[in-house]
Amino acid sequence: MKYSSFEASKLFIDDKFPTCEIAFLAGSASRGEETKTSDLDIVVFDNNSNEYRESFFMFGWRIECFIHNKESYAKQLASDKESGKPILATMIMEGKILIDNGDAEKLKQEASEFLLAEEKH
Repeated sequence: MKYSSFEASKLFIDDKFPTCEIAFLAGSASRGEETKTSDLDIVVFDNNSNEYRESFFMFGWRIECFIHNKESYAKQLASDKESGKPILATMIMEGKILIDNGDAEKLKQEASEFLLAEEKH
């Protein structure tokens, strides 16, 4: 059985990151544009982890997981600002909330403000 992108994402988080504070489903799946060859892009905030990226195949989906803590998130935004490619902010702003400790909307708002400021440059 192949799960929907949202169902698979929730199951993935429950299995691999059950103590994370915030998680977003990003990319084409967050916009409802996924195809049978799409992967799931998932951004995880876990303040007990260091920044890393890992690929999985679970629940019938290829999953690209981007793990951050508060420090690595700020560092990545600064790097994205220098490169002119605000990938992480875009993923968060467009992402669907999977897990929320109460700060997910605040992160989405910060990402939106970051992108708006970048457009003005």
